[in-house]
Amino acid sequence: MKKLTEGNAASYTLILILVTFFLRLFIAAYTGLGIGEAYYFRGTTHLEWSYFDQPPLFFWLSGISIKIFGLTNLGLRFPAVLLFTGTSWLMFLITRKLYNSRAGFWAVLIMNLSALFTISVACWFQPDAPLMFFWLASVYFIIELLFHSKGDQKTVRSSGRTWFLWIMTGVCLGLATLSKYHVLFIFAGVFMFIGTNKELRHWLWHPGPYLAVLITIIFAFPVLWWNYNNNWASFVFQGSRAGTGSKYNGN
Repeated sequence: MKKLTEGNAASYTLILILVTFFLRLFIAAYTGLGIGEAYYFRGTTHLEWSYFDQPPLFFWLSGISIKIFGLTNLGLRFPAVLLFTGTSWLMFLITRKLYNSRAGFWAVLIMNLSALFTISVACWFQPDAPLMFFWLASVYFIIELLFHSKGDQKTVRSSGRTWFLWIMTGVCLGLATLSKYHVLFIFAGVFMFIGTNKELRHWLWHPGPYLAVLITIIFAFPVLWWNYNNNWASFVFQGSRAGTGSKYNGN
């Protein structure tokens, strides 16, 4: 193996992603379902707008997958395995933008060595796989907007590229919202970061962030519609788990 350099780090990262992808296919196919997976399983055979305790995207993806690969452990888990390959590559791209390619390789390697990420998130039928993928995709576009938009500020703010990046940010955040409610933290974090940074505060007066929020809300329509028709049960349940003190009693 040649020494890791800026020139070969991307290639090594792709090799790592490919090898771990096939290892996870084996794990996904030949290990039994966990408690959470067994609990969620029925949702894939009865597709709905949304569900009591989670948004619908991972149910939808695995529902499609079992129609293609059959009602098997691999069929149920394949979307998680596939999405984590994308998550790993996004981790490389983001780290390369912020630091360099070698740092990107090490970031991907460390993430893949973590049992939490490499098995629980990347192999099991849970909402975390699409959440992480679309979360990192939105972070990638946000970094492009905030740190890699070159040129005169007025020109950058009105350019087609800027509008495209804000639209893609909204799309990715919308899909992340369909994955897990934790996506609320990225909204809070980005607006707090922009608001407390003098050089970036001008984005608060640009339509882009608010367009991204609007697109996110549009994508979240299935969750909102299901909750509207079910007494906001999912929000009440998750709110009680977050320590609000309220409890859902099924009425």
